[in-house]
Amino acid sequence: MLAALYLGFVFHFATNEPVGDDWNVVPLIHSALHGQLTLSGLWAQHLESRIFFPNLVFVVSGFIDHFDIRTIILLSAVIYIVCYFILLRLYREYDGHPLTAIPCVVLGLIWFSFADVKNALWAFQVAWFMVVFCFVILIYLFSVSSLNRSIALAISLLVAVVASYSALQGFVLWPLGLFLLFWKTPWSRRTYIDAGIWMIGCVTAVVLLLRGYSQLIALGTCPAAARCQSGYLVGHLSEALLFFFRVVGNVYPTTANAVGAQEIIGAVLALISIVIVVASFRERRVRLRVPLPSAIILFSLVFDAMIVYGRFGYGTPALQYVMPQVMLLAGIATYLLPRISRGHFTLRSRRSLIIRGLYFCSVIPLLLWVIGTTSFGVMQARQTQKAAITEARLVVNLSRIPDDQRFCYEGIILGGGIWSGALMNTVDAPIFKDAKEDGLSLFSPGAFKIYYSEGPPNLSGCRPRHGEAVPTH
Repeated sequence: MLAALYLGFVFHFATNEPVGDDWNVVPLIHSALHGQLTLSGLWAQHLESRIFFPNLVFVVSGFIDHFDIRTIILLSAVIYIVCYFILLRLYREYDGHPLTAIPCVVLGLIWFSFADVKNALWAFQVAWFMVVFCFVILIYLFSVSSLNRSIALAISLLVAVVASYSALQGFVLWPLGLFLLFWKTPWSRRTYIDAGIWMIGCVTAVVLLLRGYSQLIALGTCPAAARCQSGYLVGHLSEALLFFFRVVGNVYPTTANAVGAQEIIGAVLALISIVIVVASFRERRVRLRVPLPSAIILFSLVFDAMIVYGRFGYGTPALQYVMPQVMLLAGIATYLLPRISRGHFTLRSRRSLIIRGLYFCSVIPLLLWVIGTTSFGVMQARQTQKAAITEARLVVNLSRIPDDQRFCYEGIILGGGIWSGALMNTVDAPIFKDAKEDGLSLFSPGAFKIYYSEGPPNLSGCRPRHGEAVPTH
């Protein structure tokens, strides 16, 4: 039910309008459609990452549906839903009992939270969804799968490679793979062989990433290059720690304007997470369970550390950083839920009753978080959809704008979410021309006709011109 609601939310608010980095893949799709696609084009560096596998998705989309942004957004939603059901399978193994409605609902409320509205409605972020999918598959292969050990290791290596070349954060899977390999005891000769193979895979992946790597491209959008250097971060560790807490606390994005609120929330969540990881290691001595809570928590915290390293110089954490925080809450929930539902502590002492009562009290902030983030997510989705439609109408109808008003309209287009790098400093840039020539996204016949018939929007300070006939295709 919750998965269906999430899919419906995404379907309702998704628009066929490229936003930000979505435009950057237009030249790649253009070259593919004209038989000029190269391996170097697919492998090209995007900021800190090599997004080889997402690039394949974008190219296939260009051939199938003219790079319809809505299709890629829905693909991300489907990937995320599949991840949720794999998570439930892992939770059942961790809990050691059949699934009941309570964990399904609680994990669903967290997993499908509208707090992550930015990623949910941004096609380019399919890269992060692919990383999350690879992560849950990795846990499944190392902890639950009944496949032959060698086959499971081979597939795991492939999964880690896909994650690594989907986004830089995908490299988190390599240390987590070692964590999962060494979780099971007793360690045998085969454990060390598998770990050695895994390390060779990791080193190879890093070497391939760094071949031809450009630090200038990695810092290409940094507003102050000096602040984005690693040396600056090392020299401002206290500020970096506060930024880390802001990133973690961004799980409740409605607190963005509350002074210190995100740092406090982030610090509390980080402390709880560390306590759970330590408790999981202690629990491992008594009962060897799937390390689900600790694996999810470590994935989220290392993911956040990579965000801090790469985005500390940018200032305020962006809304798309919410994804790992949602997963962090899911990791905490997987640890607490078995203890709440079964009463981990006996009810024979007053202390046990108090502890169990505290567990139940954790439901209250969860409900408040769900209510607050749902309201926030719907509001943000409406604003995102409205802004996307406005930009689409501006881009499609630009030829109908009087020459003396082009500067006004171009300023709104380039400042309203479209990434304005060196290749896109005007709306006459090749990216726009390529999209129009190939009928991509908002220039596809159906979308173009709709946006053109609506004409340029009325914007304060800009005078649109109406009355032109709708062109036929």
